[in-house]
Amino acid sequence: MEKYRRFGDAGTGIQPFVPEEGPARGVLGKLFLGGFSLVVKIAILLVVVPVTLVVYMLPGFGFAFRPLVRLSMFALGFFSIPDKTWPLTSMKADNNPLPGDVILTNFCGYIDILEHARRGATVFAFTNNDKIAVKGFLGALKHATLSYDEQSKAVYDKTVKEAVLTAKTKGVPLVLFFEGTPTNGKGVLSPAKGFLGNFDLRNTKFHLRALVYADETDRKRWSAAFPQVYPFSAHFTGLLSRSSHYLKYVSVSGVKTPQYSSMPDVTALQKTLISRLCEGGSMGAMSLTMADKKGFLDHWNETRQAGYTSTNPNEM
Repeated sequence: MEKYRRFGDAGTGIQPFVPEEGPARGVLGKLFLGGFSLVVKIAILLVVVPVTLVVYMLPGFGFAFRPLVRLSMFALGFFSIPDKTWPLTSMKADNNPLPGDVILTNFCGYIDILEHARRGATVFAFTNNDKIAVKGFLGALKHATLSYDEQSKAVYDKTVKEAVLTAKTKGVPLVLFFEGTPTNGKGVLSPAKGFLGNFDLRNTKFHLRALVYADETDRKRWSAAFPQVYPFSAHFTGLLSRSSHYLKYVSVSGVKTPQYSSMPDVTALQKTLISRLCEGGSMGAMSLTMADKKGFLDHWNETRQAGYTSTNPNEM
């Protein structure tokens, strides 16, 4: 099917569902370098991960949580995570998100959860049309490792307003993944319809953040994005068997939520925010949706037998 070409699409110019993989490593590279990296990283994670989980669940130890999450990411191979403010002008970046603010961001997989958490956000919202699923750190991490079908079976019964109140109660900003499903980060899917619903935007501040896994200086590098084409186990093994990975955190500056005297045009605001997010993250705004991903994964499973199994063919 032409619609699901590997890296290109006649309608959009890009295929967001398949990760671009770097050059294949030789046998020696897989056996020695890959094996060595795998053993060392597993050994470190066996120590760091349990400590991080204990600290997260114990009250009064929040100050140690973020450094431990960063240490976990370091062990996974994210040695340096550069911050970039877009546009590169004298314009100052917006203030750090406050409790109850909304961080609108693209969704590339479970590493996103770690990166946002190490910056202080531990409440996450996943969209599915006009309803969302609200998850804490552990719930979001689990949700982001599931297959597309498993994610679609989550309970989507909250509104953005309820999610914001939850985040404000916990003293953190809300991370809102508006695409509804992770991609390879090369483009942004059309958001689930009505994901902001009838939420009163007059007192809400949005912060646009883009997570970029494509290394502009090394296009052949393996991408750590997890768009669910391969099973989580295969992706995680690939993550551990490679020495280092690229991730850049982009803050889109100069974004101000207008002060409305009445309810604004939600659809227009959504388009404005997403357009600016795409510009800042050097990503294309796409016409493809969650439903297109569902169709693609079914097609991929039928033609490539990549380990994905559709359990709900009538969904979406």
